[in-house]
Amino acid sequence: NKIAAQAADFDAVVLIRGGGARLDLAAFDDLDLCRRVARFPLPVFTGIGHELDETALDKVAWLALKTPTAVADFLLQHNLHFESTLLQCAHDLRVEALTRLHRATLELNGLGAEVQRATALLLQRERHTLQHLTPTLAQAARQTLLLHTRHLDHLENSIQLLDPANQLRRGYSLTTLDGKILRSAHEVQPGLQVRTHLQDGSFLSTIEKLDDEKEAPDNL
Repeated sequence: NKIAAQAADFDAVVLIRGGGARLDLAAFDDLDLCRRVARFPLPVFTGIGHELDETALDKVAWLALKTPTAVADFLLQHNLHFESTLLQCAHDLRVEALTRLHRATLELNGLGAEVQRATALLLQRERHTLQHLTPTLAQAARQTLLLHTRHLDHLENSIQLLDPANQLRRGYSLTTLDGKILRSAHEVQPGLQVRTHLQDGSFLSTIEKLDDEKEAPDNL
């Protein structure tokens, strides 16, 4: 009863007898004892110690052996096998872990080498592209600079052509009224004084008459 109440603390129950008369075996034919053993929550081993006769308890036991020595040998072999199995499992787990670690290391090294090769190839490709683009960019920069230089030269020539001083050097004159350039004869009237600017000086003129006709000088 005590063992049944603490079944979690035990692995098995062993019932053995160290020899005796055949009449002593009658106690192992007890119905209540046999019923209790048959329903016991743990394996029950018997080693009653009689080579010829078999008791009712032997028939309901988990394993019936003839002698206590046989029970002891069985338990020792069982535990030895269990321990050997555990050791083998531990060995197998270690081998499997080392195998997987070795395989993972090889895969990682392979991936590292592949990444290194891919990186080197990418750098080489980009370096080649850059070397190919450098002359093109330099040529494009020179062409752009040349275009801008020509444009600036054109603007400079246009500015020089429009410069009043250059117009005066070519023989043209500018007429102003109160400092403002006259662009039409309708901006003046008789009696007003206007100033005419030439290349080497200017002079004042008084308007006497306005002509509507556009007559060009004879020497133009």
